[in-house]
Amino acid sequence: MGEYTTTNLEMSSSCDWFKKDMEVYESDPTKSSCKIWEQVGYCSTVQKACIQSETILAWVKKELKDKVIFSTQLMAEKSLMGTLDNTFDGLYRIASVMSTSSLDTIESWAASNMPKVHKMLSGLIGRVRALTKKQLHDLHDDINSGDIVDYADGVAFVNPSVKWTEFKTACEAAQPLYCTALWDTSPIDLYLGNKNQCPTLQSVYPNLGGGYTCNAEQVGNGVCDWTCMSEACLFDGGDCGGKDLHPDAFGAQQLESAFSTSDAYIRKGFLTDWWDPSSPVVGDFHWLDTPDDYYLNSTKRRCDAPEFWTMTGWLPVEDDTENTLFQGMDWSSFYDWPFTFKGITPPSSEFRPSQALGCDEFKKNLKQNIYKWYSSDELNTFLSEWLAGLKKIRDEESWSAAQLEAIDAMVAAFDQNDGYIAFVVKGLAPLMNNFENLETAMKELFVDWNQANITLDYEKYFNACAPTTCSYVYQDTPSSAAIASIVFGLIGGISAAMDSIFMVIYKVCKKIILGPSVDDESPASKGDTKTRKVKPEAAKGKADKKTEKKAEKKKEDAVLDDADEEEDEEDEDEEEEDVEVLVQK
Repeated sequence: MGEYTTTNLEMSSSCDWFKKDMEVYESDPTKSSCKIWEQVGYCSTVQKACIQSETILAWVKKELKDKVIFSTQLMAEKSLMGTLDNTFDGLYRIASVMSTSSLDTIESWAASNMPKVHKMLSGLIGRVRALTKKQLHDLHDDINSGDIVDYADGVAFVNPSVKWTEFKTACEAAQPLYCTALWDTSPIDLYLGNKNQCPTLQSVYPNLGGGYTCNAEQVGNGVCDWTCMSEACLFDGGDCGGKDLHPDAFGAQQLESAFSTSDAYIRKGFLTDWWDPSSPVVGDFHWLDTPDDYYLNSTKRRCDAPEFWTMTGWLPVEDDTENTLFQGMDWSSFYDWPFTFKGITPPSSEFRPSQALGCDEFKKNLKQNIYKWYSSDELNTFLSEWLAGLKKIRDEESWSAAQLEAIDAMVAAFDQNDGYIAFVVKGLAPLMNNFENLETAMKELFVDWNQANITLDYEKYFNACAPTTCSYVYQDTPSSAAIASIVFGLIGGISAAMDSIFMVIYKVCKKIILGPSVDDESPASKGDTKTRKVKPEAAKGKADKKTEKKAEKKKEDAVLDDADEEEDEEDEDEEEEDVEVLVQK
């Protein structure tokens, strides 16, 4: 049917944008918007998904073009279009399964294997952190002011371990938590890793023998100690991670996994700036040694069971992370310094991109939608107002060469066609406005099916078939006159039927009231021997009278029968006339 049909299956414009930007990335990464935004992984996923959908759509179009509809007769336009629509719907369903089957396979594999790996790594991380603290304790004397160490070339004095002393003091003063109790009150808080919702061990078991103070020496010794299950004690250094690696969503011996920082983000103001002495946090940490309270609780996830691995959430709109464009930051904070520097009120509009959270990075990419909290229209308002404000303050105020260069760079960044802002305007906006997220776009093959259609050139099909004869069934609504004739005809038929029924009833009633006729034999005439005797003369007179009455009765019945027959003939004539009228109409 391809010769007589035109198929409209246009993919989203975002596919073209991602394809071009990834080509730029391969030639010069510094000019790629995806690279500038540190979203190369996401962009690569979108590009591959677009290529896959393009291949599947080419197959759909070919199947529609090669579709053969067998018919020995010319099909009506409505019937032919219905057949094409059914074919199109069937091909779409097959294509959708083809595009998403790999996603289901990947998700099932990851949920089955990665929680075990995550549990193992979580336990090792806890043990490494604890041993790092204990190593400082073993190498140093924490009591004396100094410890003399002999070297071949002289003598050196080693100071006590301040880090170990601080760790020991904080650990032994901390209240151990018993987060397992959250399974009975609020399981979602345990999944989210919000330690502030966990009750203390003492509140759950008020009469626990041995007290509630942890001995810091026991942290990381390979034996689970509930009194050391606190953040300050590194959750016993991973000692309470269970006896095996099998995932257990409701296992009490896996509490340290509830505070996993594998997908956690640093809270605003806690990013280490080792080169800046004025930074609120001085000193550079390895991620193994970053204090837990540097992370946002809302970004922590428990990932040690299949039930948790596939879950996704969103960074709350009120939470801010540090120096990351896609993690809840108000973008106005990146462009307001020229205004605050000059004491000028900046534009009031703001935009906060949303951030998906979860254990599986690939799953997060599928669910990501930066317009969950603020729409693309609000982004456009933000861009237009801030761009106008930056241009105005640049042109009307005096700046140093360095400041002017920085402001020019901001203005250039707002270029929606060439600047890095094009990533969210040209790339993400068409994708997320039409499909909400990448996962939905892949299921829909990046096609807006509300706009997709098949156009049939029926005239061309008709001329190609070149029929010599045509037959058709004409359906029409009868006129008011025809309807009136039908109603009156029905009334006449009903009247005739009622007359026939009345005559039957009349004859039956007459027979019951007047008795049987002369021709009828009564039981008495046949078998009753006790008949009444009358005198011959009287009997003869009575017999004559009876005969006369019967004769008169027969004449009356004959007259009535003739009248009935004439009336029936008239009714039949009327019915025939009605039928002839209907046939003519």
